[in-house]
Amino acid sequence: MAGAAPEPRLQSSLALLCVIVLQWRLPDRLTAGPHWLLPALEAALLVPLTVANPYRDEEETKLARYASIGLLALVHIANLYSLVRLVRLLILGSNGATGQRLILSALVVWLTLVVTFGLLFWEFDRGGPARRSRPTPPLPDLTFPQDANPEVGPPGLVAGIPGLPVRRFHERVRFQPDRHLAADGMGEVDVPQ
Repeated sequence: MAGAAPEPRLQSSLALLCVIVLQWRLPDRLTAGPHWLLPALEAALLVPLTVANPYRDEEETKLARYASIGLLALVHIANLYSLVRLVRLLILGSNGATGQRLILSALVVWLTLVVTFGLLFWEFDRGGPARRSRPTPPLPDLTFPQDANPEVGPPGLVAGIPGLPVRRFHERVRFQPDRHLAADGMGEVDVPQ
């Protein structure tokens, strides 16, 4: 594949904005500090990143890349903290929280994990968005069926935002062992039917 066009940051920023809104909805007992503190810090990092580097290309500075990775790490660590607190509440008792509230909180934690995984994969696959835009991008770290068999999808299809979080969601909500086949050292590949 020849070098791709620079990848816009807008799609990943919108995905992160959704995560920030989800985290803001968590109750205080599942967050470190007040429920608004971490989403405010994340937004304070996200806005300048989006404005300063609207496209992820070779012109991107190391500082912007490290800030992007740091922001995703912050989101992920906060989500892991919420998960530990949620499991603790479920095991030791909820202290007055309703079952509905605990299930909704678990859904928020799970959705945040799915989106964060997709964004982290987007950030690191093939060396990141800037390296993928080079004339000869590195080989993919994880292959999708379209990568291994171009006839399965449209020409030039490359996994990106929003495809990665959607793909991750789809993998988590379905399990069809008859539709998967182990590939040589490359994980799982869907078998076309």
